Amino acid sequence: MLQSEEFIEFLKSERVTRFTGVPDSLLKLFIQALDQCTAISHHPVGNEGSAIALAIGDYISTSEITCVYMQNSGLGNAINPLVSLAHEKIYKIPMLLIMGWRGEIDQQGNQLQDEPQHIFQGEITLEMLRILEIPYEVIGPETNSFECVGKLLQIAKYYRKPVCLVVRRNTFTYQGLTKIEVPELSDHLFERDEFLSEILKFDRDNFLYVSSTGFIGREFLKLRHLRGDSTERDLMIVGGMGHASTIACAISRNLLADSRLICLDGDGALLMHMGSIFSMPDRSSLIHIIFNNGGHESVGGQKTGLASTNLSDLARIAGYERSFKTDNPKDFHSIFKECLSLTRGTFIEVICRNNPNKKLPRPESSPTQALQKFMSLFTGLVKRELNN
Repeated sequence: MLQSEEFIEFLKSERVTRFTGVPDSLLKLFIQALDQCTAISHHPVGNEGSAIALAIGDYISTSEITCVYMQNSGLGNAINPLVSLAHEKIYKIPMLLIMGWRGEIDQQGNQLQDEPQHIFQGEITLEMLRILEIPYEVIGPETNSFECVGKLLQIAKYYRKPVCLVVRRNTFTYQGLTKIEVPELSDHLFERDEFLSEILKFDRDNFLYVSSTGFIGREFLKLRHLRGDSTERDLMIVGGMGHASTIACAISRNLLADSRLICLDGDGALLMHMGSIFSMPDRSSLIHIIFNNGGHESVGGQKTGLASTNLSDLARIAGYERSFKTDNPKDFHSIFKECLSLTRGTFIEVICRNNPNKKLPRPESSPTQALQKFMSLFTGLVKRELNN
């Protein structure tokens, strides 16, 4: 295994002192170590494409390599700036990618058990890097030296191109902090499930729910189980971080007027594809709820930087007819009730506690099975003219 502090010191000795990226659960101990290191520049961003762009700008202005960390699911977001800007046929920008390998293939060629959304991504990760002409090395718990990293950096510098370190689970250790603190969000705040419970007090057969990837959907599922509810009207978007709200918007446009689509979203997801909030043309049956806990909760609680941002003001600028903000379940109850009486889409920002250490259930059905059940129920709520 690799000690995170020693790894950072090695990178510093190679003149890699700038770090950026999007948090990943496999890299959370490495990222915690970055947060505690004062002798480097660490600048997390909203999505992986932006991280590549920042690394490009750093190299242009300093001639030094930036380290970009991400989960392999984020490679899709990074591809455009990698091939259209950083590639050796364009600007020839060296950088070091550090990529957590969810859905990894072990040394015997077997895929380790992981969440459904990571299976195919894990299968194609190394092939994608080969297609992108990005030299890579794979490291894991058995790795005990930085030799392969040094070789990658030599390639990056000599050929002026991106290189990638692919990281298996349990590769990094860290002797420092094991719990992420979010000082902007103090302990007086309520847990998210207290607000979700208020939503379920209004639950009706013509309500549909779309939840963002991460803890939100699993927490909603837990409450459903405790109530003995059916989950056919709940669609958990298990991957594609940042796209749940657009999926929900499209569904809401096709619902009957007396139906409601409630989108359960997070601040990290909104940050990743924030532009989508400006391109939702019809929100007539959509109640868009952002649970802002200031952190990427499901991958370790790392800060999003949105704890002190008024997202409800942004929603108003984006065109939502009404937007609200609250940190109290009792007030949220009244706000949600008012939203149900409105004829156009609404936005609610809920300030809640960041708790990355909670234990939550996972769906028993596969994503395909869950979607089929959701679509079967949806047909009874769809606008009739679509069937003509």
